[in-house]
Amino acid sequence: MVDHNCKLHTRQLPDIADAAELNGTIFYPDMTIRDENKGFVIYDYSTKTLKSYNTQEEEIAVGVGSDGVPFSGDEPKIKAVPKPEIEIYGNNILGSVINVTANNTAISKLSIFGAKTDYSSDYWNYGFGIKVGNADDVKGSNTLIKDVFVGLRANASDPANSGLSRNEYTGIVVYSNNTTILNSITAFNGLRESFTGVKA
Repeated sequence: MVDHNCKLHTRQLPDIADAAELNGTIFYPDMTIRDENKGFVIYDYSTKTLKSYNTQEEEIAVGVGSDGVPFSGDEPKIKAVPKPEIEIYGNNILGSVINVTANNTAISKLSIFGAKTDYSSDYWNYGFGIKVGNADDVKGSNTLIKDVFVGLRANASDPANSGLSRNEYTGIVVYSNNTTILNSITAFNGLRESFTGVKA
């Protein structure tokens, strides 16, 4: 794994309060795309583990198809997710590593982990990798999360194996309208493994 780790040393990052794109693509000086963390990751149902591949050809069935029955053959499929170049490590940051309150925000090609629950604050300030919106009012509508690792390192490993902290609660929590999550992986989060949706 290439070490492009952004370690936070502040109590909390500012909210994304204006429409923005947070994209982990790295460019060389000649503006070609840097891809030193090569490979793709996907969940293996048989071993119940994440596996890395050299190509994106591997795919798995998700959800249910038109018959409403899982694993019957008509389910939609997703391909393996490319490994990101950049990690944002919360370093036990209180609340959320990334907190989106603006509409029309995009987050892509990042590994995000290391949030700690702020027990001195309100009920909704758990240790989330990404939080979109607020529980008591609708913010962060039309957010796109794509090709993101939440809770796992950029090489798809458990942060705890490297002596780093996990997201203490959930990988992604959504309190907004029209949030789309595509081709992303959540794993190795604390009390809840992956995703919580309230108003999505």
